[in-house]
Amino acid sequence: MKLSLEVELSDGYSAETIEQTRKVMSAAAEYIPLFAAKQEAYGRQNIAAFGEEGVVLRLHDKVQRLINLVWRRVSTRLEPARDSWLDVIGYGLIGLLNHDGEW
Repeated sequence: MKLSLEVELSDGYSAETIEQTRKVMSAAAEYIPLFAAKQEAYGRQNIAAFGEEGVVLRLHDKVQRLINLVWRRVSTRLEPARDSWLDVIGYGLIGLLNHDGEW
């Protein structure tokens, strides 16, 4: 199944802003298959059981991991910083949907 996201920016943005926006969209598009795979593996109820507060807790865990990986330079093969950043995107979106009552 192919999903697409059509985004239109109003006129007046600089070339630099448009290029950075394309990069953000590319990173977001990279996350989508990971999101789908995690939903299949863990299910919606894995997060829904604890609501918005549970998402905050999981996001906190990712931030703590990033503090170790980025600030303290603690390396691990279990989860590279890049994977944690992708998870932050996911928890942010899941938190937003949870907040809006759509999860």
